[in-house]
Amino acid sequence: MTGSAADKAAARAAAAASEAALSPEYLQKSAAGIVKNFAALPEYAGCGELFCFLSVGREVPTMPLIEMALAAGKTVALPVSLPGGKMFFRRYMGRERLEKGLLGIMTPDGGCPVLIPGPDSIAAVPGLCFDGACRRLGRGGGYYDRWLARHDIFSAGLCREALVAECVPAEEHDRPVRAVVTESRIIRA
Repeated sequence: MTGSAADKAAARAAAAASEAALSPEYLQKSAAGIVKNFAALPEYAGCGELFCFLSVGREVPTMPLIEMALAAGKTVALPVSLPGGKMFFRRYMGRERLEKGLLGIMTPDGGCPVLIPGPDSIAAVPGLCFDGACRRLGRGGGYYDRWLARHDIFSAGLCREALVAECVPAEEHDRPVRAVVTESRIIRA
């Protein structure tokens, strides 16, 4: 499906309203199921590096995923966002090495090494919602679209089942993920 900026703005408003209406009980239950299903991905089992994000607000909590990866001996990288929609990743070296970045989002400090995805890397990708074709609707900054366009990495969107949309409007520059992980299933592109 194609969509205009106006279509995407309307879809973002609808997805944000749906997300806001979810009960705390559902948020907690769905988060545990998403982590479990992410861990079941063969691409995760075989990866050495997890490119993840630190969740904010009602996003799927990622700290359990980060801790699981670290316990399994995997390297974890978190994004550092720059003005103009640019983003790169630094190695996560513990909570004490986090600092406030752009928009107040916590990022690894400047002493943490920059990491670039390799053949044994996987990315956990945020989004307001995803659809059955693995298209994602982000928050509108284009950070992940630009980053995914530059890196050939297996990317999996983290999405609560209640927020899987019938169809996400997409423009030419939008990058789908290769899988969407919900608490009840894994959708492959």
